[in-house]
Amino acid sequence: MTIPEVPQHEPGSGVPRDSSPADGAAIQQRQSSVLIPAATDGEAPSPPPKRYSKPYIFGAIGLVIGLLLGVLGTVTVGGMVEAGKASAAAEAEAKKPKPLADAVNKCQLSGKAISAKLGDEGRSLSLDGKGEDDLNGLAWSDIQCALKAVNVPDYVQEQMKSTRALDGTQRESWDNFSVSWSYHPNTGMNVVLRFTDV
Repeated sequence: MTIPEVPQHEPGSGVPRDSSPADGAAIQQRQSSVLIPAATDGEAPSPPPKRYSKPYIFGAIGLVIGLLLGVLGTVTVGGMVEAGKASAAAEAEAKKPKPLADAVNKCQLSGKAISAKLGDEGRSLSLDGKGEDDLNGLAWSDIQCALKAVNVPDYVQEQMKSTRALDGTQRESWDNFSVSWSYHPNTGMNVVLRFTDV
């Protein structure tokens, strides 16, 4: 249905401009077909009801904000949990015994890094002894200090002292430790200690 065009009215007359008074009745009839509410008993006509789209917009914005806050909260809580786990793991790692690193410190071998090397995140220690051709190696007393610091049994130390070049690499283990060593007069005693934390 098309709405007819309503011509401009002269103020206070209710008659359109450029029209005769006879046209006034026809215009009023057209106005009533356009469904403009008529005034009753001196009251002004009430305007047609407005349709509000703002509540829908506010609802959609609220939904989007709620979703974003939910995702952000989930990510934040998840990140905090992971950070807590990482912190707990780092703290547990820091509390683990580090007997080989302690032996290096106790025997003051850290300044002799060429001959005393910590490896495997502190779980292995390589000791390179002094020999006839290897003058940069550790003295037997330095090696013995490190062995005592990790409680190498006396029988293992005796086996080490009596090792010959022909014996090749020897191995022994105790508690959470293992050791391998070899000896040659030219290169000296070479020892590798390993620690396995339980």
